[in-house]
Amino acid sequence: MRNFVDRPARDTAAQLLRNFVSGKISNDAFENAQPTTHDLAIDAIWDTAWVFYDDFKEHRLIGKYRLPPDHRRACVRWILFLHSDILYEWP
Repeated sequence: MRNFVDRPARDTAAQLLRNFVSGKISNDAFENAQPTTHDLAIDAIWDTAWVFYDDFKEHRLIGKYRLPPDHRRACVRWILFLHSDILYEWP
């Protein structure tokens, strides 16, 4: 499969990730809203983001579930990447 940037899907993914990290939507809502696309960046982010939350219980990233600063910074980098037109490449 050829790598490409799916601009509409990336825009949607960036907003979903922002809403999730800020506690506006739950982990279940975040998982269920993953854009359907062949853009490799989106799959990589969703596959990695699950380590930041409890997938056995629905919750938002607030209170005891709030992300530590280093995880929040990682998510901010992902959001910035999603706003770019850079192709996703795994080393």
